Amino acid sequence: MKNPFSGLTSAFSKKDDKPAEEAQKPQQKPEATKPQPAKAPSFLSVAANLANQANKPAAEAQKKPEEGKAPAQNPAPVQAPAPVQATPQEDLVVLYADVKLFQKSRDIPIDGVLPGIAFNKVVEVFGEPIDRGENTFSFGNGMTVETDDAKSVVKKISVISGEIVTPEGVAVNMEETILNTTYETADEVDVKSNGADYKYFNKAKTRKFTFVSRNGYITKIISELIK
Repeated sequence: MKNPFSGLTSAFSKKDDKPAEEAQKPQQKPEATKPQPAKAPSFLSVAANLANQANKPAAEAQKKPEEGKAPAQNPAPVQAPAPVQATPQEDLVVLYADVKLFQKSRDIPIDGVLPGIAFNKVVEVFGEPIDRGENTFSFGNGMTVETDDAKSVVKKISVISGEIVTPEGVAVNMEETILNTTYETADEVDVKSNGADYKYFNKAKTRKFTFVSRNGYITKIISELIK
């Protein structure tokens, strides 16, 4: 007699053997992922990196100082040395008849002398006066000087002789028209009945220079301190 469950048993046994068969099958290896070639950085990313690196020093400079360390002190600004000012005496000691000062200071030396110079300097250069007054002294070169009461400083200088010529070439007995071409227009003109007095001031307004003109000719040159 046939076993009625033999078919079922073989069916179940076949069914149970499938997992074992499948387990015995070699497992397929997953395909290895091919490495993708690295993309070249774009121009914008390169520019951004360069900008970040350039900003690093500024960012680091703005960082707070580490604890325990004193912040760096800015060095004190170095002050420029004060300009050395010449003493008045250095400006007054001329004593060279050909020194031209008008373009620079509008001073007009008379035979190298300016008002304000020490009287003993004049004596050293021109010798002892040939004529002496109370405060007026005349020298052999045709120059007359007037001093202060202490006879130490020259207050006024005048010449009436054509032998003394200013550094710019002006002298007594020349036509007055030479003044406009040599010293420009006078600062003041004091008109007289037979002529005029042409007055020039130095830039510091400490000295006045007067050219006395009569009948169209220079008759006297005066240089004096302004009180």
